[in-house]
Amino acid sequence: MRQFRKATGVTLLKYITDLRVSCAQRLMTTTDMKLIDIAYESGFTSPGQFYASFKRATDTSPARFRRSVRR
Repeated sequence: MRQFRKATGVTLLKYITDLRVSCAQRLMTTTDMKLIDIAYESGFTSPGQFYASFKRATDTSPARFRRSVRR
């Protein structure tokens, strides 16, 4: 894990979380799936974990992000 952080500049956990958030953003943009289904499809273990991770990574809630891309 030290080597990963040294090579990428981020921890492995942050890298994986960022990938999951990116996947969720893509699904919110391209599908009509419910947010709870997107959370699980993106690899999050609970809706709470999804919401917290998404908000931390994007400074916005998943619902607000979805509304902004649908306008």
